[in-house]
Amino acid sequence: MDLSDVEGQMKDISSHEIEHVNNEAASFTEEEEKALVRKVDLTLLPTIWVMYLLSYLDRTNIGNAKISGMEVDLELTSNQYSIALVVFFIGYVVFEVPSNLVLGRSRPSVFLPSIMIIWGALTCVMAVVKSFTHLVVLRVILGCVEAGFAPGVLLVLSSWYKQTEQSKRFGVFISAAVLSGAFGGLIAAGIVDGLEGVHGIRGWRWLFIIEGAATVGFAIISLFILPDFPATSRHFSEREKQVAVARLATENVTATTEDTEHLSPLEACKVACQNWRTWAFIIGYMEVYPLFADRPT
Repeated sequence: MDLSDVEGQMKDISSHEIEHVNNEAASFTEEEEKALVRKVDLTLLPTIWVMYLLSYLDRTNIGNAKISGMEVDLELTSNQYSIALVVFFIGYVVFEVPSNLVLGRSRPSVFLPSIMIIWGALTCVMAVVKSFTHLVVLRVILGCVEAGFAPGVLLVLSSWYKQTEQSKRFGVFISAAVLSGAFGGLIAAGIVDGLEGVHGIRGWRWLFIIEGAATVGFAIISLFILPDFPATSRHFSEREKQVAVARLATENVTATTEDTEHLSPLEACKVACQNWRTWAFIIGYMEVYPLFADRPT
């Protein structure tokens, strides 16, 4: 037997070993899958739920601040208040796509809490606004920062769950916005009434301080809880990551790994624009969102 025969046999053995490892990783039991989904539900869902709740509280507290004295103190006209509401969505719309492109090349456990810390700090800064101009500038910046959160969460959800599992989890996630609308006013009333005039600070200013500080505090906590993408998350064992990737592969969903070849921003936008679902979603979004025009934001 010559050297070439030995090398050929070694290549055959190596290829068989690799194939065996891949097959072993791709196979998983129903119990393993249920245990993985349960762990994801207990770590990912509660975290993003609280984050979204605080996001909506920070976004809508301007309405509660208005009726608590902000409009009088800043001498805002009705048109000026409306402008302060609308400008939030300028940055929110423009920065959604760039934010998701950044998220796809970073770690969700760092990216999402980081932008949450920034918008929480901006909410606290709103407590010191002195004029309409200051308010508008802060609202624009706040919209730019918050733009990456909701789309980012949806990206993470779709990276962990099968299509048949996503609607239920999305319903849990979106319920945070409903509850924030139901209890946001009560929370605001408690803060304003309880802290009005404390240390010479108006109650509506305390509202921004308290809710912004709560956002920053939970963002720091979420840094240690929020998982990354299935193949790269540090909160899961190697076997759990293998199962997470393999079960998504059964629906032709490719999980992001460290070695995954990424599309460039231009290529990613091109692929999205060529998908009819993107345009259908845009039309539906434009039809539905005006219904929120009478809400604070």
